[in-house]
Amino acid sequence: MNIGYPNTSLFCTKCLPTKNCTRPCNAPETKTVPSPTTSVCVGNTIALTCSGNATNYTWLPGNITGTYFVVTAGTQSVYTVIAGGTNCTLNNTVAITINLLPNIVITGPSSLCVGSSVTQTASGAATYSWSTGATGSTAVFNPSVYTIYSVVGTSSSSCVNTQTTL
Repeated sequence: MNIGYPNTSLFCTKCLPTKNCTRPCNAPETKTVPSPTTSVCVGNTIALTCSGNATNYTWLPGNITGTYFVVTAGTQSVYTVIAGGTNCTLNNTVAITINLLPNIVITGPSSLCVGSSVTQTASGAATYSWSTGATGSTAVFNPSVYTIYSVVGTSSSSCVNTQTTL
């Protein structure tokens, strides 16, 4: 997934003493840089890419080299790519919005006798899908054998979490 936008002007942040750092850098040219509006759910990965004619690329934190960097979403949300060339170094920062997983809470009776019916209610997400096929926050169970049920909750930012019950 290329999360960039083309033809972005970057300015020198470190130049040789003979270069003027107040003008846009021409070498290396970074044709694609990370987008500042990227989001991902906690625990998922996202690929950050950049391209151009630089001789090397380094991603921070981590000192990962190359045009491609895979991030596992956790607490770190800002990454910088440094593009190096002959005369100067360019850098750009990408801010990743890290969306939390929904905290699914199931309420209702904590035990169930075979042949009886019980209603369980989930909360903490925007939508729900139960292992029985039911959708919505409430599900009714009437098992003929001991069964563990689960509900998948999806947040408004499309992050998914699962909780089990009974």
